[in-house]
Amino acid sequence: MLTREEALRREEEARQAEQEPILQELAPELEALDTAADRGFHHLLRHLYEAHPPPNPEHRLVEEEPTAANGKRLLRQALLHYHSDKTRRNLQGAVDPREHVLLEEITKRLNAAHDRFK
Repeated sequence: MLTREEALRREEEARQAEQEPILQELAPELEALDTAADRGFHHLLRHLYEAHPPPNPEHRLVEEEPTAANGKRLLRQALLHYHSDKTRRNLQGAVDPREHVLLEEITKRLNAAHDRFK
């Protein structure tokens, strides 16, 4: 019988194997995200909302200029707009695996940018 840890490890390995081809397909987009993030959180936010609009068309970057003073709040807002567990399509159960992986990767980058404010 498998231990809980072993079962979780195998489940994670299977998930990673499923995602690997999608991640390879998304490599140019993820590289563009990393380049924008390297230039600063405001470049990341602009790139995200222009190149990858959130799944919910009502979610958009507020018109205010991203600054160090409001950056943390804007990143939290973007996390809500892009988090794969919070998108309308995911809540309705009709999720494209490519979109789900992209949203997960976007969320990782937004979290990293947010963590730099701490």
